[in-house]
Amino acid sequence: MPSDILLSIRGLKTHFSTPVGIVSAVDGVSFDLTRGETLGLVGESGSGKTVTALSVMQLYAKPQGRIVAGKILFEGKDITAMGEKDMYNIRGNSISMIFQEPMTSLNPVYTIGRQIVEAIRAHRAIDKKEAWAIALEALKQVGIPDPERRLRSYPHELSGGMRQRAMIAMAISCKPTLLIADEPTTALDVTIQAQILQLLRELKETMGMSMLMITHDLGVIAEVADKVAVMYGGRIAEYAETASLFASPMHPYTRGLMDSIPDIEKESAQLYSIPGTVPSLIGETKGCRFANRCPRALPRCTEEAPELVEAAPGHLVACWNRLGAGDEGPQDKRSSEAEPQSRRMTKGEGAQP
Repeated sequence: MPSDILLSIRGLKTHFSTPVGIVSAVDGVSFDLTRGETLGLVGESGSGKTVTALSVMQLYAKPQGRIVAGKILFEGKDITAMGEKDMYNIRGNSISMIFQEPMTSLNPVYTIGRQIVEAIRAHRAIDKKEAWAIALEALKQVGIPDPERRLRSYPHELSGGMRQRAMIAMAISCKPTLLIADEPTTALDVTIQAQILQLLRELKETMGMSMLMITHDLGVIAEVADKVAVMYGGRIAEYAETASLFASPMHPYTRGLMDSIPDIEKESAQLYSIPGTVPSLIGETKGCRFANRCPRALPRCTEEAPELVEAAPGHLVACWNRLGAGDEGPQDKRSSEAEPQSRRMTKGEGAQP
Protein backbone atom coordinates (compact mmCIF):
# COMPACT_ATOMS: atom_id res chain seq x y z
CA MET A 1 0.00 0.00 0.00
CA PRO A 2 1.44 3.44 -0.93
CA SER A 3 2.71 5.38 2.07
CA ASP A 4 0.38 8.33 1.42
CA ILE A 5 -2.73 6.15 1.80
CA LEU A 6 -3.86 6.12 5.43
CA LEU A 7 -7.02 4.02 5.12
CA SER A 8 -7.73 1.51 2.37
CA ILE A 9 -11.00 -0.46 2.28
CA ARG A 10 -11.26 -3.30 -0.21
CA GLY A 11 -14.41 -5.32 -0.92
CA LEU A 12 -15.87 -4.75 2.55
CA LYS A 13 -19.02 -6.70 3.34
CA THR A 14 -20.69 -6.29 6.73
CA HIS A 15 -23.81 -8.37 7.31
CA PHE A 16 -26.32 -8.59 10.14
CA SER A 17 -28.34 -11.64 11.13
CA THR A 18 -32.01 -10.88 11.82
CA PRO A 19 -35.09 -13.06 12.41
CA VAL A 20 -36.19 -12.42 8.81
CA GLY A 21 -32.85 -12.99 7.11
CA ILE A 22 -29.35 -11.63 6.48
CA VAL A 23 -29.10 -7.86 5.96
CA SER A 24 -26.26 -6.88 3.61
CA ALA A 25 -25.73 -3.44 5.17
CA VAL A 26 -22.35 -2.98 3.46
CA ASP A 27 -21.94 -4.98 0.28
CA GLY A 28 -18.55 -4.74 -1.42
CA VAL A 29 -17.39 -1.22 -0.55
CA SER A 30 -13.91 -0.11 -1.66
CA PHE A 31 -12.16 3.25 -1.35
CA ASP A 32 -8.88 4.89 -0.28
CA LEU A 33 -8.34 7.82 2.07
CA THR A 34 -4.98 9.56 1.75
CA ARG A 35 -3.17 11.40 4.54
CA GLY A 36 -4.46 14.91 5.17
CA GLU A 37 -7.54 14.35 3.00
CA THR A 38 -11.25 14.64 3.78
CA LEU A 39 -13.46 12.02 2.15
CA GLY A 40 -17.22 12.50 2.27
CA LEU A 41 -19.57 9.52 2.45
CA VAL A 42 -22.99 10.69 1.30
CA GLY A 43 -26.34 9.02 0.73
CA GLU A 44 -29.83 8.51 2.11
CA SER A 45 -30.49 6.94 5.51
CA GLY A 46 -29.96 3.19 5.22
CA SER A 47 -27.34 3.42 2.48
CA GLY A 48 -24.59 1.92 4.65
CA LYS A 49 -22.54 5.01 5.53
CA THR A 50 -22.53 4.63 9.31
CA VAL A 51 -22.08 0.84 9.20
CA THR A 52 -19.00 1.38 7.02
CA ALA A 53 -17.56 3.69 9.70
CA LEU A 54 -18.53 1.35 12.53
CA SER A 55 -16.80 -1.48 10.65
CA VAL A 56 -13.59 0.57 10.66
CA MET A 57 -13.99 1.09 14.42
CA GLN A 58 -15.18 -2.50 14.98
CA LEU A 59 -18.19 -1.10 16.87
CA TYR A 60 -21.06 -2.73 14.97
CA ALA A 61 -23.50 -4.84 17.02
CA LYS A 62 -22.09 -8.27 17.82
CA PRO A 63 -22.70 -11.17 17.44
CA GLN A 64 -25.52 -10.21 15.04
CA GLY A 65 -23.15 -8.18 12.87
CA ARG A 66 -19.95 -9.45 11.34
CA ILE A 67 -17.53 -8.65 8.54
CA VAL A 68 -17.92 -11.52 6.09
CA ALA A 69 -15.47 -10.37 3.40
CA GLY A 70 -12.95 -7.71 2.52
CA LYS A 71 -10.10 -5.88 4.20
CA ILE A 72 -9.73 -2.62 6.12
CA LEU A 73 -6.10 -1.52 5.99
CA PHE A 74 -5.13 1.26 8.39
CA GLU A 75 -1.51 2.38 8.10
CA GLY A 76 -0.87 -0.89 6.27
CA LYS A 77 -2.35 -3.15 8.97
CA ASP A 78 -5.54 -5.14 8.44
CA ILE A 79 -8.07 -4.11 11.11
CA THR A 80 -10.38 -7.01 10.26
CA ALA A 81 -7.72 -9.48 11.46
CA MET A 82 -7.14 -7.70 14.79
CA GLY A 83 -8.38 -8.86 18.16
CA GLU A 84 -10.19 -6.68 20.69
CA LYS A 85 -6.97 -5.82 22.57
CA ASP A 86 -5.32 -4.43 19.44
CA MET A 87 -8.48 -2.54 18.49
CA TYR A 88 -8.64 -1.04 21.99
CA ASN A 89 -5.22 0.52 21.38
CA ILE A 90 -6.35 2.00 18.03
CA ARG A 91 -9.92 3.02 18.84
CA GLY A 92 -10.07 6.50 20.35
CA ASN A 93 -6.32 6.83 19.92
CA SER A 94 -5.19 6.59 16.29
CA ILE A 95 -8.80 6.58 15.02
CA SER A 96 -11.47 8.66 16.76
CA MET A 97 -15.15 9.05 15.99
CA ILE A 98 -17.63 11.86 16.56
CA PHE A 99 -21.02 10.22 16.92
CA GLN A 100 -24.24 11.52 15.46
CA GLU A 101 -26.06 12.61 18.62
CA PRO A 102 -23.87 13.83 21.51
CA MET A 103 -26.70 13.72 24.06
CA THR A 104 -26.96 9.95 23.66
CA SER A 105 -23.20 9.44 23.22
CA LEU A 106 -22.14 11.28 26.37
CA ASN A 107 -22.82 9.66 29.75
CA PRO A 108 -25.44 11.82 31.52
CA VAL A 109 -24.23 10.96 35.05
CA TYR A 110 -20.56 11.92 34.56
CA THR A 111 -19.10 15.38 34.04
CA ILE A 112 -17.64 16.35 30.68
CA GLY A 113 -14.17 16.49 32.26
CA ARG A 114 -14.39 13.02 33.74
CA GLN A 115 -15.39 11.52 30.40
CA ILE A 116 -12.58 13.23 28.47
CA VAL A 117 -10.02 12.34 31.16
CA GLU A 118 -11.15 8.70 31.04
CA ALA A 119 -10.64 8.63 27.26
CA ILE A 120 -7.16 10.15 27.59
CA ARG A 121 -5.98 7.84 30.38
CA ALA A 122 -7.18 4.79 28.44
CA HIS A 123 -4.36 5.46 25.97
CA ARG A 124 -1.81 7.53 27.90
CA ALA A 125 0.19 6.44 30.96
CA ILE A 126 -0.39 9.70 32.84
CA ASP A 127 -2.03 10.74 36.12
CA LYS A 128 -5.38 12.51 36.49
CA LYS A 129 -3.82 15.96 36.87
CA GLU A 130 -1.95 15.68 33.56
CA ALA A 131 -5.03 14.24 31.83
CA TRP A 132 -7.16 17.09 33.21
CA ALA A 133 -4.72 19.63 31.74
CA ILE A 134 -4.94 17.93 28.33
CA ALA A 135 -8.76 17.89 28.56
CA LEU A 136 -8.76 21.60 29.41
CA GLU A 137 -6.55 22.35 26.42
CA ALA A 138 -8.86 20.28 24.16
CA LEU A 139 -11.88 22.33 25.25
CA LYS A 140 -9.94 25.51 24.50
CA GLN A 141 -9.07 24.15 21.04
CA VAL A 142 -12.73 23.59 20.17
CA GLY A 143 -13.68 27.10 21.33
CA ILE A 144 -15.80 26.37 24.41
CA PRO A 145 -16.02 29.50 26.60
CA ASP A 146 -15.04 29.21 30.28
CA PRO A 147 -13.54 25.72 29.71
CA GLU A 148 -12.62 25.10 33.37
CA ARG A 149 -16.26 25.43 34.42
CA ARG A 150 -17.48 23.36 31.49
CA LEU A 151 -15.18 20.49 32.43
CA ARG A 152 -17.16 20.25 35.67
CA SER A 153 -20.53 20.47 33.91
CA TYR A 154 -22.83 17.57 33.04
CA PRO A 155 -23.99 17.03 29.43
CA HIS A 156 -27.52 18.31 30.11
CA GLU A 157 -26.07 21.62 31.31
CA LEU A 158 -24.61 22.35 27.88
CA SER A 159 -26.35 23.52 24.72
CA GLY A 160 -26.47 21.26 21.67
CA GLY A 161 -23.59 23.11 20.02
CA MET A 162 -21.46 22.92 23.17
CA ARG A 163 -22.14 19.20 23.57
CA GLN A 164 -20.99 18.64 20.01
CA ARG A 165 -17.84 20.66 20.71
CA ALA A 166 -17.24 18.58 23.84
CA MET A 167 -17.55 15.41 21.73
CA ILE A 168 -15.03 16.82 19.27
CA ALA A 169 -12.70 17.71 22.17
CA MET A 170 -12.88 14.13 23.41
CA ALA A 171 -12.21 12.81 19.90
CA ILE A 172 -9.09 14.96 19.37
CA SER A 173 -7.70 14.68 22.90
CA CYS A 174 -5.36 11.82 21.92
CA LYS A 175 -4.37 13.50 18.64
CA PRO A 176 -5.75 10.88 16.22
CA THR A 177 -4.46 10.31 12.70
CA LEU A 178 -7.99 9.68 11.41
CA LEU A 179 -11.15 11.41 12.57
CA ILE A 180 -14.53 9.92 11.60
CA ALA A 181 -17.38 12.44 11.84
CA ASP A 182 -20.82 10.82 11.66
CA GLU A 183 -23.43 13.49 10.84
CA PRO A 184 -21.68 16.01 13.13
CA THR A 185 -24.15 18.81 12.36
CA THR A 186 -27.41 16.86 12.83
CA ALA A 187 -30.05 18.62 15.00
CA LEU A 188 -28.02 21.86 15.10
CA ASP A 189 -29.30 25.15 13.73
CA VAL A 190 -27.62 26.50 10.61
CA THR A 191 -25.44 29.02 12.45
CA ILE A 192 -24.01 26.37 14.78
CA GLN A 193 -23.63 23.97 11.84
CA ALA A 194 -21.42 26.48 10.06
CA GLN A 195 -19.34 26.96 13.22
CA ILE A 196 -18.85 23.21 13.70
CA LEU A 197 -17.82 22.69 10.07
CA GLN A 198 -15.36 25.58 10.28
CA LEU A 199 -13.97 24.12 13.52
CA LEU A 200 -13.48 20.69 11.93
CA ARG A 201 -11.67 22.24 8.96
CA GLU A 202 -9.35 24.19 11.24
CA LEU A 203 -8.59 21.19 13.48
CA LYS A 204 -7.86 19.02 10.46
CA GLU A 205 -5.35 21.55 9.16
CA THR A 206 -3.65 22.35 12.47
CA MET A 207 -3.44 18.72 13.63
CA GLY A 208 -2.68 17.18 10.23
CA MET A 209 -5.53 14.68 10.49
CA SER A 210 -7.40 12.85 7.77
CA MET A 211 -11.19 12.93 8.04
CA LEU A 212 -14.04 10.67 6.97
CA MET A 213 -17.18 12.83 6.89
CA ILE A 214 -20.50 10.97 6.91
CA THR A 215 -23.58 12.95 5.95
CA HIS A 216 -26.75 13.01 3.87
CA ASP A 217 -26.24 16.73 3.22
CA LEU A 218 -24.51 17.59 -0.06
CA GLY A 219 -24.07 21.15 1.20
CA VAL A 220 -21.82 19.85 3.98
CA ILE A 221 -19.88 17.78 1.45
CA ALA A 222 -19.32 20.84 -0.74
CA GLU A 223 -17.98 22.73 2.30
CA VAL A 224 -15.46 20.25 3.68
CA ALA A 225 -14.72 17.25 1.43
CA ASP A 226 -11.83 16.83 -1.01
CA LYS A 227 -13.37 13.67 -2.49
CA VAL A 228 -16.83 12.12 -2.32
CA ALA A 229 -18.14 8.56 -2.28
CA VAL A 230 -21.89 8.37 -2.96
CA MET A 231 -23.44 5.28 -1.34
CA TYR A 232 -26.70 3.56 -2.13
CA GLY A 233 -27.99 0.20 -0.92
CA GLY A 234 -24.74 -0.71 0.81
CA ARG A 235 -22.64 -0.06 -2.31
CA ILE A 236 -20.69 2.86 -3.76
CA ALA A 237 -22.51 4.33 -6.74
CA GLU A 238 -20.04 7.09 -7.58
CA TYR A 239 -16.60 8.26 -6.39
CA ALA A 240 -14.81 11.43 -7.48
CA GLU A 241 -13.15 14.64 -6.43
CA THR A 242 -15.76 17.00 -5.01
CA ALA A 243 -15.44 19.59 -7.78
CA SER A 244 -15.73 16.91 -10.48
CA LEU A 245 -18.78 15.32 -8.86
CA PHE A 246 -20.69 18.59 -8.57
CA ALA A 247 -19.68 19.74 -12.05
CA SER A 248 -20.52 16.48 -13.80
CA PRO A 249 -22.43 13.82 -11.82
CA MET A 250 -22.56 10.54 -13.76
CA HIS A 251 -24.84 8.33 -11.68
CA PRO A 252 -28.59 9.00 -11.88
CA TYR A 253 -28.80 8.64 -8.09
CA THR A 254 -26.18 11.35 -7.54
CA ARG A 255 -28.06 13.62 -9.96
CA GLY A 256 -31.30 12.86 -8.12
CA LEU A 257 -29.71 13.90 -4.81
CA MET A 258 -28.53 17.15 -6.37
CA ASP A 259 -31.92 17.86 -7.94
CA SER A 260 -33.51 17.39 -4.50
CA ILE A 261 -31.63 20.42 -3.14
CA PRO A 262 -33.78 23.57 -3.06
CA ASP A 263 -32.58 26.20 -5.53
CA ILE A 264 -33.65 29.76 -4.81
CA GLU A 265 -32.84 30.79 -8.39
CA LYS A 266 -35.36 28.38 -9.91
CA GLU A 267 -39.07 29.02 -9.91
CA SER A 268 -40.68 25.68 -9.17
CA ALA A 269 -43.99 24.89 -7.55
CA GLN A 270 -42.75 21.59 -6.21
CA LEU A 271 -39.43 20.39 -4.81
CA TYR A 272 -38.11 17.37 -6.70
CA SER A 273 -37.82 14.07 -4.83
CA ILE A 274 -36.46 10.72 -6.01
CA PRO A 275 -39.45 8.45 -6.63
CA GLY A 276 -39.87 5.17 -4.77
CA THR A 277 -38.17 3.95 -1.60
CA VAL A 278 -34.83 2.50 -0.57
CA PRO A 279 -34.85 -1.26 -1.33
CA SER A 280 -34.69 -3.94 1.33
CA LEU A 281 -31.17 -5.22 1.93
CA ILE A 282 -32.37 -8.61 3.16
CA GLY A 283 -31.18 -11.57 1.12
CA GLU A 284 -29.58 -11.66 -2.33
CA THR A 285 -30.28 -8.82 -4.76
CA LYS A 286 -29.87 -9.11 -8.53
CA GLY A 287 -28.84 -6.16 -10.61
CA CYS A 288 -28.42 -2.52 -9.61
CA ARG A 289 -30.14 -1.65 -6.34
CA PHE A 290 -31.22 1.71 -7.72
CA ALA A 291 -32.88 0.22 -10.81
CA ASN A 292 -36.46 0.35 -9.48
CA ARG A 293 -36.14 4.12 -8.88
CA CYS A 294 -33.95 5.06 -11.83
CA PRO A 295 -35.32 7.09 -14.77
CA ARG A 296 -32.56 5.69 -17.04
CA ALA A 297 -32.87 2.00 -16.10
CA LEU A 298 -32.28 -0.58 -18.84
CA PRO A 299 -33.40 -4.24 -18.84
CA ARG A 300 -29.77 -5.15 -18.02
CA CYS A 301 -29.92 -3.05 -14.82
CA THR A 302 -32.35 -5.43 -13.12
CA GLU A 303 -30.29 -8.52 -13.97
CA GLU A 304 -26.64 -7.55 -13.61
CA ALA A 305 -25.00 -5.38 -10.95
CA PRO A 306 -22.63 -2.80 -12.51
CA GLU A 307 -19.01 -2.65 -11.39
CA LEU A 308 -17.39 0.57 -10.19
CA VAL A 309 -15.31 1.66 -13.19
CA GLU A 310 -13.26 4.75 -14.04
CA ALA A 311 -15.40 6.68 -16.52
CA ALA A 312 -13.12 9.75 -16.43
CA PRO A 313 -9.74 10.38 -14.79
CA GLY A 314 -10.29 9.89 -11.05
CA HIS A 315 -14.07 9.67 -11.53
CA LEU A 316 -15.57 6.22 -10.85
CA VAL A 317 -19.19 5.24 -11.39
CA ALA A 318 -21.23 2.03 -11.14
CA CYS A 319 -23.92 2.40 -13.81
CA TRP A 320 -24.85 0.71 -17.10
CA ASN A 321 -26.43 3.90 -18.48
CA ARG A 322 -24.53 6.71 -16.85
CA LEU A 323 -25.11 10.39 -17.46
CA GLY A 324 -22.86 12.17 -19.93
CA ALA A 325 -22.00 15.82 -20.46
CA GLY A 326 -25.16 17.75 -21.27
CA ASP A 327 -27.54 14.97 -20.21
CA GLU A 328 -30.60 16.27 -18.42
CA GLY A 329 -31.50 15.13 -14.95
CA PRO A 330 -35.06 14.23 -13.91
CA GLN A 331 -35.81 17.75 -12.65
CA ASP A 332 -34.49 19.32 -15.86
CA LYS A 333 -36.71 17.07 -17.94
CA ARG A 334 -39.73 17.89 -15.82
CA SER A 335 -39.07 21.62 -16.12
CA SER A 336 -38.55 21.49 -19.91
CA GLU A 337 -41.78 19.51 -20.36
CA ALA A 338 -43.71 21.89 -18.12
CA GLU A 339 -42.50 25.09 -19.81
CA PRO A 340 -44.23 24.65 -23.22
CA GLN A 341 -47.44 23.72 -21.40
CA SER A 342 -47.29 26.91 -19.32
CA ARG A 343 -46.73 28.94 -22.50
CA ARG A 344 -49.73 27.28 -24.17
CA MET A 345 -51.88 28.11 -21.17
CA THR A 346 -50.93 31.80 -21.28
CA LYS A 347 -51.93 31.89 -24.94
CA GLY A 348 -55.27 30.28 -24.17
CA GLU A 349 -54.36 26.95 -25.79
CA GLY A 350 -55.71 24.03 -23.82
CA ALA A 351 -57.51 26.32 -21.37
CA GLN A 352 -60.92 25.21 -20.19
CA PRO A 353 -63.89 27.34 -21.41
